[in-house]
Amino acid sequence: MHPDKNEPWYQAQKQRMTQDEIARELDIEYSLSVSGRVFNSFNERKHVTPQFLKVNPERPVYRIWDFGRTNSVLYGQLDDYGRRRVFHERVLTESTTPQQVEVVLQDSFNLFSPHQEVIDICDPAGNYDDGRGKDTHIEILNQQGIYPRFQSIQRIPSRDRKNRSRTMLEFDLQRCPGGDDAFILYVSNDKKEGCPILLRALQGGYAYKTDLNGNITDVIDEKHPFEDVMDCLFYWYLETRDNGKDNKQSYRIYPSNTPESPYTGY
Repeated sequence: MHPDKNEPWYQAQKQRMTQDEIARELDIEYSLSVSGRVFNSFNERKHVTPQFLKVNPERPVYRIWDFGRTNSVLYGQLDDYGRRRVFHERVLTESTTPQQVEVVLQDSFNLFSPHQEVIDICDPAGNYDDGRGKDTHIEILNQQGIYPRFQSIQRIPSRDRKNRSRTMLEFDLQRCPGGDDAFILYVSNDKKEGCPILLRALQGGYAYKTDLNGNITDVIDEKHPFEDVMDCLFYWYLETRDNGKDNKQSYRIYPSNTPESPYTGY
């Protein structure tokens, strides 16, 4: 609100401050404190672009679904190096799965050609019968010709899924295969297009809880809607963890003999 503290001033300050200082002193957003963040390797300057990520018609688009009181879908692609490019999110509060499908089909029509190859991935829990005789989430998708994958996720014990996916994402945030960052997120400058909620989650909305004394614990505060978009991202990693294979071709995201690679040995 200060008349001399405009956008150029803000950008200049950001260049000389840590992410923790930016959150605390510039953005007045204590929830973005690095001390409680899950992904400390995430750097907006490196991992976020304000330029729309054009859809490559030669490679499949991944639509990743999460179901619940807050429904969400994430859209992304893998490039020739297996680098992840996330270009759109859709978050719906208090919506039904049929409503979610309707919105996603409209999004897809707007974002890419009807001839674009699409691979759908979802939470395996979407296949569970609630015992009330209603169609499952996946059955509702099937009725619209959408057949999501979840088999690779399902083969991992439930207790291990989030730890493994967090490890893979953290690994990507530190790598540059082919000379470019392994993870790029599109968010427009006005924070209205692309993936603004996922950005806020990575900045610290998806964070560790604090105890009554204000100490950071090892338990993640999975609050909506940050948990929902993060879960979509995790499903994408887990379902494509086998060296980043997709329908177009098979390739390795990283050499299989990389000892620290979380993509090997599962």
